Amino acid sequence: MMDKLLFGDNQFFGINHVSEEKARAQAMRFQDTSAIMEVLDAAYDEGIRTFMCTTRDRIAEVWDVVRANQARYDGF
Repeated sequence: MMDKLLFGDNQFFGINHVSEEKARAQAMRFQDTSAIMEVLDAAYDEGIRTFMCTTRDRIAEVWDVVRANQARYDGF
């Protein structure tokens, strides 16, 4: 069964299909992995357990945090 809601990573890498200005702002906001984790933590705390990500190099930094905190991210 597929989850009703999944969370994607476009915003973390400055991808916005509607606004280039918003894309630039997002790219600046998420330069640091801790900013990405703040958003993922909020989503996780709201019950979102499915995260779709691309093959960008920086996503490995996110998964390093998740792997290091397996108890926190159980089921993610």
